[in-house]
Amino acid sequence: MTKIHKTKKLLLSMVAIIALPALLTGCGKKEEEVKTEILPVAVKTQTMANSKVAQNNLELSGMVVAESEAKIIAKASGNAAVIKFNVGDKVNVGTELMKIDDINSSLTGAGFNSSQVKQAIVAVNQAQTNYQMAKTNYDNLILSSAKDLRQAEIGRDQAASGKSNTSITTAEAIKSAELALETANLGVEQAKNNLDNKKKQLSQSKTDTYDNANTSAEAVAATCANAITTVNNTTGIDDKNSVDIPYKTNLGAMDSSYMTKLKEQYYQAKASYANYNKNKSGNINDKLASVIKLAEDCKNMAETYRDLLDKSIPSNTLSQTSLSTMQSNSATMVNQLVASLLQATAVKQGLTNVDLNNNSVSDSLDRAYELAKKQQEQASQALNNLKAGNNSQLDQANFSAISAENQYENLKVKINTQIAVAKNQLDLAELQYQNAGLALQGLYDNRLIISPIQGTVTKKLIADGDAISIGQLLATISETTNIKVQFYVDQDLLAYLMPGMSVNLVNSDNKEINGIITAISPQADAATKRFLVEVKPATENAKPEELPIGTVVNVKINVKKTVVGNGNIILPLSAVNIGQNESFIFVAENGIAKKQTVSLGEVHGEFAEIKVDLNPEAAIIIDGSRLLSDGQKIEIK
Repeated sequence: MTKIHKTKKLLLSMVAIIALPALLTGCGKKEEEVKTEILPVAVKTQTMANSKVAQNNLELSGMVVAESEAKIIAKASGNAAVIKFNVGDKVNVGTELMKIDDINSSLTGAGFNSSQVKQAIVAVNQAQTNYQMAKTNYDNLILSSAKDLRQAEIGRDQAASGKSNTSITTAEAIKSAELALETANLGVEQAKNNLDNKKKQLSQSKTDTYDNANTSAEAVAATCANAITTVNNTTGIDDKNSVDIPYKTNLGAMDSSYMTKLKEQYYQAKASYANYNKNKSGNINDKLASVIKLAEDCKNMAETYRDLLDKSIPSNTLSQTSLSTMQSNSATMVNQLVASLLQATAVKQGLTNVDLNNNSVSDSLDRAYELAKKQQEQASQALNNLKAGNNSQLDQANFSAISAENQYENLKVKINTQIAVAKNQLDLAELQYQNAGLALQGLYDNRLIISPIQGTVTKKLIADGDAISIGQLLATISETTNIKVQFYVDQDLLAYLMPGMSVNLVNSDNKEINGIITAISPQADAATKRFLVEVKPATENAKPEELPIGTVVNVKINVKKTVVGNGNIILPLSAVNIGQNESFIFVAENGIAKKQTVSLGEVHGEFAEIKVDLNPEAAIIIDGSRLLSDGQKIEIK
């Protein structure tokens, strides 16, 4: 066999080997095509009628905090001494907690009046009683509002579900519409009167508060002016208003630096007093800021004046008795100026709180008035539609559903207004309680630390002998029997939350405790842009150990969204295919997925409102639609 023949034979063998798999594949392909079958896609459906309401269960993290607490701040520098408290101790108003340095001074010395202290303690206890009464009233209103709102919600849902079986005649429908319009007209008039009357009351309240602020500012300024005059009359420190002081060389004889420091602070106080007189006829906030600065400068001057006298020595021109009297008076002056500074600061905070509370109540009444006008417009439109011939049973049932929805929304606004007023009273009582505590603290020496409230010590940040600076946090006292849970929500959830709504709190032991939303902040947090929501346990027998202060709990909220109107439904976003040119859903018909174009409305979290023209019993595919195409076989789960 030649070399050429061998090569041809080898090539033929290779061709045969390559062709064999192709032949085998060709033989099996026909059989495989016969066995191939497109399986139906498993889907889940719900009817058009059942797509009017959507529920979304949310879980958010919240922090357990005390409903009321006091932070104990140092008002003098020194060393911690005679600490009489520990974490977990129960304390009352006026309980002595500790001292800052033991300077061997008696509480019954200059500037301390036991009668005034007793009166101040009585005032604190009375303010606490008023605060507890306001708090009880607020809590009871929250609980009763939750029940009323739930009943209105049930009525609204029943009206929405009963649209298909109503049999009200056209005449009755028109009569109901006329009555609804008349009621809406009365509601607008009443809401307008409430708004006007409340604005007058708020304006008068604001005027009274501003008048009180002016009076307090003048009183503080008078105390400061008296202190400035007294210092100059007893030291002759003013170069332009010199006073002949025969004992001037005795003042600060043990440390002359105090006289230099006092002179500097005296002129600073005089400058602040002049600045106050310049601003006192202007804006009240500027006036209060000026008087607070004046009180601070005068307090510093008085403290240096007291220290100067402590460094002074008696002589023929300054007897020991006279020097002791001056030292006693200087201590009294310091206490008076400390009390004046606290008073001015409290008045400024009170002025801010009045503005915030007035704005909150005014906004609630504005919303009530706007809602009443909207209800009037809807009632008028419903009546016109009925008179124009739209008298079918479905239209009447739809009107009933709208009326129930309006009643529900109206009740929400009414409850919100009542809660806003009660919250305003609660905040005012709390402010008075805090001011009473500040006044009590002001009567004590700055080196004696007392409890301004009744509660339990939850934080102790100091030990015997520790060095202390002014403004340092020493301890925290909380009312541990009254707690609340705070958490934050995004803006899109605000429309579904309101005071009085029920939630569930889940602690670290997975125990669920019923809770009620008691407050929702109208202003977002500056850093997170989220809104603060507060919840109070609803069960009276909730044990403190179940919700310890400072722990994190899960807050479970059931959010329900209801839509009204023909063709309006709400579906999970996963059931809606959203495109640039059109949006559509799939409907199950005889085992086939049929594409249905829709109009997309608002999107609420994981749900979307749409408008579509379908039979109420049409089966809308809500799960599995992403795997479908028009005309594809389906199998309903």
